[in-house]
Amino acid sequence: MSKKVNIEKLIKNKPGNESKEHYLCKIAGFFYLYQQGCRIIGTELSGFMSQADYDRWVDRQNIEVTGKRRKKLENGICPFCDNKIEKKEWGNYKCIAYEIPKKKKYGVKNRYYERGKSMAVKKYDSLSIDDEHCDKEYWKKDGKWYRRRKSNSRNQIIDCAGIKRPKYNRLDEVKIRGIEAKASYNDFKSGFCTGADITYVIAPEGIIPKEEIPKYIGLLEVNIEELEIIVKPEVHTKGLSVKKRATTNETQHFYKSYSKKDRVLFLIEKVARRNTMDKIFGDYYPKQEE
Repeated sequence: MSKKVNIEKLIKNKPGNESKEHYLCKIAGFFYLYQQGCRIIGTELSGFMSQADYDRWVDRQNIEVTGKRRKKLENGICPFCDNKIEKKEWGNYKCIAYEIPKKKKYGVKNRYYERGKSMAVKKYDSLSIDDEHCDKEYWKKDGKWYRRRKSNSRNQIIDCAGIKRPKYNRLDEVKIRGIEAKASYNDFKSGFCTGADITYVIAPEGIIPKEEIPKYIGLLEVNIEELEIIVKPEVHTKGLSVKKRATTNETQHFYKSYSKKDRVLFLIEKVARRNTMDKIFGDYYPKQEE
């Protein structure tokens, strides 16, 4: 008798900040890793940034300042708070309102806010008691002004990752397999982790052109309407197809101080901790239905 995962129940348990397409692609990727022989698998795992990922992330954070804002910078004025900017010893320019402390620190009221604000106002005549903290920083290159975009993520977290059952005296030979789920083409263009030894991008059918997939990276496609996950008599994912095979990634890992053994042990630890939390606070996946 065959046993299947109840897709409808699965969708009801998805996180509120995740689309149906992204969630189902991630689950399909999870079971694909199992089909590939992985027996230690986890989701939402950090530490999978390669050096190339980091370089792309840095490039995306740099924004050219144009128009009226650029004119203000040329006149030595911060375009966001209209205070003066000053050149620092490292060559960049910072708004003088940076000296004013933030009202809150780590989510609680900053006890040094009033005192720090008074000191900043005394230091700079152009600051007033009504001004607030401004952390903007600018730099000039080839006659153009730039600033850095605020970002909460460096694309370190991969949707799924797993390894085959390892021989603990040969951990440096283990290949880490990773899968990044993408629900749309724009999501794909925003970047993804390539820090695993073998990395696949998984997406709904027809979303990502095969020719845009980088070297070493594979492409999996999911027919969302026909997705069916069978777990008995053997694990099989219907509606999932391999459009491009991944090969071993030869790019340098961002965390150069970590050996291969360290990365494998880190993954095992993350998966073990996640499984522990799932058992304490409720299973991550709903019970499978026949």
